[in-house]
Amino acid sequence: MGLGGRRISFLIVVGWLPLFVITALSNRVGLVSLTRDYRIHSRLLVPVPVLLVGELLMESRFRAVIGHLRQAGILDASKLARVDGVIAKIIRARDFVLPEFVILLLLVAIAT
Repeated sequence: MGLGGRRISFLIVVGWLPLFVITALSNRVGLVSLTRDYRIHSRLLVPVPVLLVGELLMESRFRAVIGHLRQAGILDASKLARVDGVIAKIIRARDFVLPEFVILLLLVAIAT
């Protein structure tokens, strides 16, 4: 299983496991209902892989576009430096941990 497959599996487990555990602890009868409800599974098992595959496709597409811009010489050095700065800023924003940490804290606060 490649990196994308592991990410998809991990995110499905992270999304589904808390729901399963909370239901098991609070309502054992509801656990059977949870495991048989296709709507819950389709809301998690379909969008997560689609979004992650889309992310991988878009990243490779953008890399190709930026490579083409560099090879074609469409932009001068100052414009390329600006594009590189924007890309670096986007990568920093994508990898910033604080929003995910805040969401995790909110989930823990709501669950308790």
